[in-house]
Amino acid sequence: MPESKPKVVVVGAGVTGLTSGLLLLKNGYDVSIIAKHIPGDFELLSSKAGAQWSSHSGPDEFTFQEYDKPGYYEFLKLAREEPTSGIHEVLVDHYAHKDYVSAYKLPWFESYVPGFQKLDRSNFKFPSDDLVKGHRYKSVTITTPHYLAYLYAKVIEFGGTIKRARIDHINDANKYHHSGETPDLIINATALGARFLGGVNDLKMYPVKGHIVVVSNSCYNQKIVQPVPGSEVPGEAFYIMNRKEGGSIIGGCYHPVKIDEMDFKIDDKLTQRILTRAKKYAPELLDSKAFPENKPELDIVTVYVAYRPTREGGIRLEREGKIIHNYGAGGTGYQSSFGTAAGVLKLANEYIAKTKGSKL
Repeated sequence: MPESKPKVVVVGAGVTGLTSGLLLLKNGYDVSIIAKHIPGDFELLSSKAGAQWSSHSGPDEFTFQEYDKPGYYEFLKLAREEPTSGIHEVLVDHYAHKDYVSAYKLPWFESYVPGFQKLDRSNFKFPSDDLVKGHRYKSVTITTPHYLAYLYAKVIEFGGTIKRARIDHINDANKYHHSGETPDLIINATALGARFLGGVNDLKMYPVKGHIVVVSNSCYNQKIVQPVPGSEVPGEAFYIMNRKEGGSIIGGCYHPVKIDEMDFKIDDKLTQRILTRAKKYAPELLDSKAFPENKPELDIVTVYVAYRPTREGGIRLEREGKIIHNYGAGGTGYQSSFGTAAGVLKLANEYIAKTKGSKL
């Protein structure tokens, strides 16, 4: 009689939970995913992300670098081979403003990504005179609702299930495997919910506010200027991400707030600062010669506030009994998703080998 597959319940259906669940399915696990919010729900934090690969890890943060590395080539592969994934291969231009050039540093991945190029006024024409240096590299932009739908479909294709459910305690997940049996493992991918979930209650989790403007105008490349002058909100930056289907996402800010300070009210003054910076640093947005659909003014599709589920000390990826925790990526959830999923698989394999005496 063939040995039954190890049973897993993943709690959370954002990019972290879906990617972890899919990798487990591909490696011989029987997976059920449960979540309060699932792909298609606007409330799902992962659906509101700008989403790109641009590692924020510091030069000595080797563990977090390893989480980010696999996603770079996995996303490039998806961009080239999976047209329904919502992933678009692009160039990223990261600029340094003249007032903050002393704070500018090259990223750790300059020797990891192919074709990394240093920019200065001797070899590059910057879009504005107040930009003096920077770097360029090949990356991706991700239309998050499309990619989450893609992951959802892949989970089903590989035999997993996804069910809407709300639990109050992490141990309640034991009731939700589709077989009706108690799972061998639970994966906690609850993002900001880890702060409130019984049995976890991780008070290191906190929200970081983002302010997003979506326009129908398209731009060349992704562009990042951080920090920027004229900031009134902590952590203001300028970034713009061009979408595969046209249009652009523009931000924004990186503003840590307390849980009781979370609100979704639009800051109209910040919106105007974002739009002013967009016209300055991505002037092709208003040029119909660059993109025929571009209008002479920015055509706003929507403006919204979203929160990055961030954790003091960074991502928590560890096993606690039969529970594997994978949350706290903040604004790096997409780019770290393949690396942290690989970490989940490793921990799962070790646990199953130890408790069942089998290897997958």
